[in-house]
Amino acid sequence: MGSRFQNSLQSNFDQTAKISKSVFISNFPNDCSSRDLWKVCSGYGTVVDVFIPNKRSKAGKCFAFVRFIKVLNFDRLIENLKTIWIGHFHLSANPARFKRPKAPIPQKEMSAPSD
Repeated sequence: MGSRFQNSLQSNFDQTAKISKSVFISNFPNDCSSRDLWKVCSGYGTVVDVFIPNKRSKAGKCFAFVRFIKVLNFDRLIENLKTIWIGHFHLSANPARFKRPKAPIPQKEMSAPSD
């Protein structure tokens, strides 16, 4: 039952990845959480994922990836996101250049019979 459930989760992830568009967001406050970005960006489209990595950009700034579905005009979405202000910070939005690699499904290792 466990592997069947994992396969269905993986296929749901694959289906979402096919219909979603990812946006690279930068220039937001350091204390901004993924929930804050979700609330701000959801006014411009249907948000399904917000990811803020623990590492910083080369300039020492925080950055995030926001994934949208049901996007009719991606360029217009990017331009609309560039109009958002969080406090004194003016968001920067660009299309994500690289896709996240597909996570491997962990398989149970078969132990060899011992002699």
